This record gives sequence, C-alpha cells and structure tokens, in this order.
Amino acid sequence: MVVISDTSPLNYLVLIGEISLLPRLFGRVLVPGEVMEELKRAAPSGPVSQWLASQPDWLITADVRFTRLPSLDLGETAAIALAKQFPGEALLVVDDLLGRRAARAAGVEATGTIGVLQQAAARGWIDLPDAIRRLQSTNFRISRALLEQVLRPPAS
Repeated sequence: MVVISDTSPLNYLVLIGEISLLPRLFGRVLVPGEVMEELKRAAPSGPVSQWLASQPDWLITADVRFTRLPSLDLGETAAIALAKQFPGEALLVVDDLLGRRAARAAGVEATGTIGVLQQAAARGWIDLPDAIRRLQSTNFRISRALLEQVLRPPAS
C-alpha cells in the first residue's frame, strides 16, 4: 500500500504528539510538494515548524503534475493526483470531507486523522478518547454525530 497525506493530518498528528503513528501504521508516507509548502506557510513557528526542521526519513516529498480541482485547495488536489498514480494501491489521508469525496470519486481509498487514530487504537497503541480530547483542544473540526460514532463502545 502506498500512503499519501494531505496537510491537515500531518499538522494535527504533530500537534497532539501522535505523528509517529503514521510510520508505525504505514511505513513511508508520500506528500506532494504543495502539502509541504502548505505546512510551512500554516506553521511558521511552533511544534509543526520544529517537526518540519528535522523532517523524518519516512516522509517522502514527491513532485506531481495536476490540474486544480474546483472546491479543493492545492494540497488536496495534488495529493489526490499523486494517489491516482498508484491505482488500487493508494490510501489518501485527508481530513476535508470534500477532499475525501473527490478522492473516492477518483477511485482512491481515503481516510482522515480520525481513521488513523482509530487504527492505532485498534492495535492498542493509543487511548482513543484521550487522543480525541487532545485533537479537540486544537482547531480540528468534527461533527457531533461522527464524534459520538467514533467514541461509541463496540457492540458485543
């Protein structure tokens, strides 16, 4: 599986101290150059900037050609274009609902930061309610319905 990330999952996983989940779950993660530029612009100082200064070897920046998709930002558009280069093999990590819908319409499997946290919790690596609380202390947006669904105990 080839994993490609958009900007916000990287940002939020750094902010809540769980960025190490990406390589643990997926090994290498590809990002288009546009995503790296968005991260640099969005976080000129602070934890994300510090993380970027020592970019890990598991995060690979890739060039991609694309045509901008309406209603999506450059990072999302570039990430979807990069994922489409790996038909049937790519998982796109993107938080924006329109981005996930556009990815799926393009035949690309998609998840978000919540999906990454759920996978890690299923392996016993993190406490999901605690990770969600930390995520909510940022400017991450999640609907009440999705939050309740994610935190609902599994049916016995």
